[in-house]
Formats: sequence, C-alpha cells, structure tokens
Amino acid sequence: PRHYHHGNAMIRSRTICFGAVPGGTVAAASQAFTLIELLLAISVFSIVLIAINAVYFNALRLRNRATEMFENSVPLQRALTVIKRDLEGIMLPGGTLSGPAMMTLADLAPTTAHLIGLDGFAAVDGRILPGIPRPTTPPKVVVTFVIDGGGWNVLGHWPDAWPNLRRLMAEGATYRNAIMGSFPAVTACAHATIGTGAFPRTHGITGHNVRWKGRPSKAYGEPGHADPSFLAVPTLADRWTEATDGRAWIGEIGYQVWHLGMIGRGGTAPLGRPPVAVLWDEVGGGGWIAQHPERYRLPDAVPTPASFEALVAAYTDPGIDARFDPQGSKALCCTPPIVEHEGDLVAMTFDAEPVGRGEATSLLYVNVKAPDYAGHVYNFTSERERIALEETDRQIGRIADLLAERFAPGEAVLIVTADHGQAPTVNLAGGVRLDPIQLERFLRRRFGPSVLPVVEYVAPSEVYLAGAGLAEMGVSDAEVAASLLDYTYGENLGDYVPPAAVDRPHLDERIFAAVLPASRLAALRGSDLGDLGPGSFDADPTGIPPRAW
Repeated sequence: PRHYHHGNAMIRSRTICFGAVPGGTVAAASQAFTLIELLLAISVFSIVLIAINAVYFNALRLRNRATEMFENSVPLQRALTVIKRDLEGIMLPGGTLSGPAMMTLADLAPTTAHLIGLDGFAAVDGRILPGIPRPTTPPKVVVTFVIDGGGWNVLGHWPDAWPNLRRLMAEGATYRNAIMGSFPAVTACAHATIGTGAFPRTHGITGHNVRWKGRPSKAYGEPGHADPSFLAVPTLADRWTEATDGRAWIGEIGYQVWHLGMIGRGGTAPLGRPPVAVLWDEVGGGGWIAQHPERYRLPDAVPTPASFEALVAAYTDPGIDARFDPQGSKALCCTPPIVEHEGDLVAMTFDAEPVGRGEATSLLYVNVKAPDYAGHVYNFTSERERIALEETDRQIGRIADLLAERFAPGEAVLIVTADHGQAPTVNLAGGVRLDPIQLERFLRRRFGPSVLPVVEYVAPSEVYLAGAGLAEMGVSDAEVAASLLDYTYGENLGDYVPPAAVDRPHLDERIFAAVLPASRLAALRGSDLGDLGPGSFDADPTGIPPRAW
C-alpha cells in the first residue's frame, strides 16, 4: 500500500507539470493552475498523505505485533498441551496436588532420611513415601539400586524378565504410581534428584550439559576426573556425613560419570577417607576406576581384569540385531558379562569395606546401565533388552540375598527404582527420526551467516543458543523456536542417509509437536500447574501399571 500511494502522487505531479506550457502564454495560463492553487493543492495532498501514512504505519505495527504474539503463543500453547499430559499428579510447591497423588524420584532422599533418623533433612521437592514407618532402630545399611532405563513401560514389555524384582515387590512396599517428576527425562538429572530430593530447577543439573560462563559444559566434567561443583544443593550423603561427624560409610558404584549425582561430594572424608565412587573406564579400554583420583576412591578390593575376561569368554553372544552391535570399547556395554562383573564389585565391596558395620547407617548407591544402553543401541523392544534385564534382575536377587545373609531383619533396606523409562522405535510410536547434525545446519542457514554463531550446540533434547549471536542477528530465542514449528522430516534428512532408510510417507511431516524457548519456560516459573487441567492419557488415565505380582 505504501508504494501504491506514492505512485499516485507521482502521477498527479506529472499531470500538473504537463498542464504548464513552457514559456507560458495567457491562453496556457488560463487553462493551467496558478502558483497559489498549486501550492494549496500540494499542501492539502501532503496533509492527506501524512494521514494515510499514519494510518498505514499504525496498521502495520498492529499487524506485526499480532503476528509476533501469535507466533510466540503457538509454542506456548503446544507446550501447555504437553505439560497437561505429562505432568498430571506432580506435587507442586505449597503441597497442592494436580490430579491423583503421584510419587517421584525426589521422594527417595527424604524417605531414606526418615529411615536412618536424619531429622531436618530439607528435600525441596520430595516427601516421605506414604506407608513407611519410622523404625525403632535405624537400619545398618540402605542400598539404593537403580535400573537405568528400567521404567514401567520396559518392565511391562518384558514381564518375564524380572522374577527376583517381582518377588521383592510382593514382599515389600511397591509404588506403582511413581514417575520421574521432572524434565528432561535423562540420567544426569534423575540421579541428582535421587541424591538430593530436589528437581533440576533446584539442584542445578538440568541435563548432561549445563551452561557455564555462557558456554555448554559437561555437567560432571570428564569421566575419571569428575567434578560435582554444578550440584547446587547438598545430597543426602553430604548431609548424613555432616550429621554423623564422618562416621557413616558412603559409596556409589555406577557405570558412568552421571551416576555420581546420587552422592555428590559424598561428604568430607567419611570415616577419614574419600567416599567410594566408581565408574567403568569405557574411554580407557575398560576396568573400574575412581570417579576422580583425589576426590573419590575405589573399594579396597576390586575384581580383576582377568575375572572379567573369563566372564566374556564364557558368554555366547546370541547374534540378535547384530547390525547394531557397538564396536571398540563399547562392544560389551549392554551384555550380561559387564552386569555380572559389576555385581562382583558390589559383593567384594561388602567384603572389603565396613558397609553396615559402623556406628551410623551406611549408604550405598548402585546403578546398572546395561538396560538403558541396550535400549539406546537396539531399542527396548529388541530381545537384547530382555537379556540385559534378566541379568540385571539376577544381580538384584544376588544383592537381596547378600543382605538377608549378612543382616538380621530390619537391619538392611533395599530400594529399587528406575531413573526413567524408554521410548520404542520411532516407527512403532508413529513418529519420525531427528538428526541433530541436520538440525544444527538448518538453524545455521536460517540465522546466518554472522560473525558470532547463533547456535552453540545441539543435543537430543535441547539446542544451546549464543546470546551474543542472537543479539548480532537481532533475533530472540522465541523466533528461533518458531522457525522450527514447521520443520519437517524431509528437511532433516542428510545426504548420507541411504535411500532404503528414508521413511517416504512422512517426508512432509513435522518433527516437533512443540518447541519451547527458554524465555517461555522461565515465564512459567512460579505458575500453578494445576491450572493446566487434569491431563489426558489415551491408554491409562492414571498412568499406573496393573499389578503383576
């Protein structure tokens, strides 16, 4: 419209000019405009033009503002839909419940504190699990065993793979209405929640990476040189060591650096030594190592490499889904030998360390990674998942029997939990695959080139944006999010994808149901999630699996 009005003015001025005869005569002058009339006409027209432009620009600003509000609201509305579905039953600050009461991973730390007699442990987001009485005499040891990736959907898919767990469920307290309680549903966040009784918004481990000094950084540093400094609140192990003046044995036996969140720092030299904290040296070719050479230590006895080699030699690989087999140092990541070898380490720790033999309750945290690793490599619908679950269940039974042999009834507590569930293959779920490499390239093309990059790093669950790059380009995180709303599977395909692997019926299908800019998530802080409604679950309105024991 602006060009249209400007064009009309140009045509009128030419018409006026053509009406004036060069040199001028009386006859020509009588048929033309006088100078005063010309000036008056120009003045009147200028006033009209200014008014038209004012109306136009106000309308244009209104349109742009409406468009911006609409684009910003789309991710939010989609986010609210997801939140309504996924967060039903979460306990909110102040004690208000949205829907049926649900248990979360944050409840494990205050429940353990309740059992061992640690009064005053402030779990920001957790509460004592109902039905757990305070024992007259505290137990000598509490073992928390985490089946990595062993959520209800995985157990339900392989119902015959966990007989020992089924037996323990029948004998003890089982909470079927348990959820992770926070997002993202990844290992690093979950284990910090288990250790602290707080969600990521409080404990600070918001993913496998966190932002530090404006850059993405690994949440716990490098394997073998772990640093728990990003944990913003003390763990139960930290508080217990302080409350007992260092008289309690503290330990963590896991596979990766992220499992360290269950003990954090582990207190200041419990029993006069660094706490036990162990991971598998996958980068270095195998073997158990301390999470850090100075902050933590290995147990006083560790199974030898030769014993692991014997387990590997005795194992016959079934050859299932062999085309996905990991190579190199990860080749045995989700096989029974590595699970049994970790079980040997736990048993030797009880032999060599004063676990359950001190004045104060010992705290041992164990993570078995193989079920989650099998899901990542083969998917949990593969028979490989069943095999990993069966061996993990065998080690659960082994630890339960060990506790029953060494301790009288009531002297030992075994807590078994998953840190999260798993997703089925994308084809079964009706979705499409996402390639982070192509996603990053798309964003760099869309918001570049620039001197400072807009995209710093793309992870499976989040995109890290550079504030300086956004400022240079004059865009917001909401605009970046909006650009992905209609991003399709076809746009995400790299030229390295074999034609046979392309899911052609879904080429024009959108990848994301919602894209959540950090600014919008921050705006939800302090909101009452109960206002989002009761949630919607197609298969099971409560999300509680049926009793199977």
